[in-house]
Formats: sequence, structure tokens, C-alpha cells
Amino acid sequence: MLRAAVVAFGLIAASAQPLAAQQAPAAQPEDQQQVRVIPSPVLVVDIERVYAESEFGRRIESDYQNAGLLLSSENDAFLAELEAEERNIADRRDDMTVEEFRAEAEAFDIKVQDIRAQQDELVETLEARRLAGQTAFETQLRPILGQLMIDNRGVVLLEKEAAYLFVTNIDITDQAIAAVNAALGDGASDP
Repeated sequence: MLRAAVVAFGLIAASAQPLAAQQAPAAQPEDQQQVRVIPSPVLVVDIERVYAESEFGRRIESDYQNAGLLLSSENDAFLAELEAEERNIADRRDDMTVEEFRAEAEAFDIKVQDIRAQQDELVETLEARRLAGQTAFETQLRPILGQLMIDNRGVVLLEKEAAYLFVTNIDITDQAIAAVNAALGDGASDP
């Protein structure tokens, strides 16, 4: 029963690892030449790239990564503490009555479940904060893209993924990144 509780907690600790292991996409190489956008009624933008390369998106992901690393470190500490406590109970088993051992084992199991529930709640909170940041980004991005569309004489703006074939001169992604950085910075004042 004790080993199962520690293993179950270990699975929760491991589930926090992907949070910290995810990496934001790298910025484009500086030697890549920027294409001049031509005014066009149809324009395309890579929203994922705007998010990944803007100061705002990078800050959201950095905050998420840092919190994930902290949570992972906390989970590792809890796991080490629980394993030591489990060993202590197991080492003293021969000196205890069955009732004493059962009581300690049940108390230990409850402790593991409580810690697990708390850590699950922290993971959910972390995910909710990331989603709130992404939502704030998308909300504030819409008028910026609208202005870029007007500036480039566009009437339709497509997500780059949705465009089957297009000339690169209608891609406003680089403009969007620059405009987001200028208008919003890292968005630190947002939730």
C-alpha cells in the first residue's frame, strides 16, 4: 500500500515534467531576408509565429516554463520526503503491531493523496494562467492585425496554415510581430 502511494505520487511529479520540458520555438535566423509585403486584398499571417516570437508570447511562455520548473522541483522534494517516510515506516514494521502499522500506513496514504491533490491543483492553476495569457494576447492581437490589414489594403486576412498556395509578398507575419512588440511590449501588465 505504501509503495503504491509513492508510485502514484511519482506519476504526478512526472506529469509536471512536460510543463517544464516544453520549449518556445526559436526565433528565425537573422540572416533570413525579410520579404517586402505588397498591398493585396488577401493577406496571410502565421499567428503561432507571432505568438512565439513576440515579446508578449515569449513572456507568457517563459513565465509558464519557470513556474513548471519550480513545480517540478517541488514535486521532486515531496517525492524524496515521501520515499524517506515510507522507508522509515517499513524499517519499523517489525517493531509495531499490525494495528499500529496499519494506522501509520493509512495516515501516510492520506498524506500522499493530499499532496497529490494540492499539486494537481497547482498544475491546473498554472495551465489556467497560461491560457488566460494566451487569451489576452489573442484579444489584443485582433485590432493590431486589423490595422495591418488596412495598412496593406487587405480585405481578407487568412491564417497561413489555411492558405494552400500564396506568394510570400502577402505574408504580414513579420509586420505583425513588430507591431505587437511596439503596441504591447511583453504584456506584463495583463493577467
